[in-house]
Amino acid sequence: MSIFQLIISEMSDPMTLKLIQMILATLVGAGTIYIGYLLFLKGIRGKIDFEIGNDKINAKMVNVAPGAIVIMIGALIIYWALNSGASSKEIITTTSNNNIEEKWLDNVKKINKSDYYTDIVFKLFEDDNVKSKMYQLKSDRTLLSLSEEFYNNPKYWQLIALVNRGRGYYNYDSISENTILKTGVFIEYFIASKYNTPNTSKEKFVQVRGNDLNAGYEYLLKYSESREFNDKAFEELNSYFKNEYEFSPVLTTYVVSEDTKWDEISLIYYRNKKYSSLIKWVNKGELEKGILEKNIIPKGNTVLILTFVP
Repeated sequence: MSIFQLIISEMSDPMTLKLIQMILATLVGAGTIYIGYLLFLKGIRGKIDFEIGNDKINAKMVNVAPGAIVIMIGALIIYWALNSGASSKEIITTTSNNNIEEKWLDNVKKINKSDYYTDIVFKLFEDDNVKSKMYQLKSDRTLLSLSEEFYNNPKYWQLIALVNRGRGYYNYDSISENTILKTGVFIEYFIASKYNTPNTSKEKFVQVRGNDLNAGYEYLLKYSESREFNDKAFEELNSYFKNEYEFSPVLTTYVVSEDTKWDEISLIYYRNKKYSSLIKWVNKGELEKGILEKNIIPKGNTVLILTFVP
């Protein structure tokens, strides 16, 4: 992504636009105060009667020098800019805490057993402006405790369970709030963006998480043909994707709960069987000798998966 594209993308965010407005207004106010100061230095004098106020407060200044008036105007501009930002913050807080998670929880009933990741995300969050976040477990945790941490409420554990349903961490058919997730796994969850405006279309999401991700996986596949996977390779990939795309590579784990084919894991994470060789590349030095040559990974193994996060 070019710098110009990045700037345009950031400026489409209402919060960014508000921040730019505040900065510009503050600069104008500071410049106005400086002009008033110069008027004092140049000894420009005069007598001006000045009155300002509203229904509650009235102030009247008599025989005021022009420099003082200009300085006062600059101070008022800065005061307006700072207070405008405060009111904006209040609006953001009100919007983001408007029980939107209740709507998401109600959408759980729309999810079908055959739905893949993209369908799950759009049925849960619909056209709300949401942000994806990744969290690696430092210890064994229940879905209940994760919901408490992510949403400040334990009852939203089903949102976490659904988003991570296809990652092999648990059997979703027997899922409960007390289901334990193991240390080291990466958990994805979604939160409402600062401005919860319906500006993310399904087509746009699919393009970013679909076309761009596929291009990313193709790059990984080509890269794996000439390099071994190690820490240096991961650093190179991380640097490349941060510069070229809106996501970064991460290593997550897939716990094999029953004998599973390599291409089945590829379908879960990459939506395509062709990337099974990519999974084997990452796990070349991790799995017991002989497993890579087999079509099936025995139950009980843990597989490293190279995937992306926003």
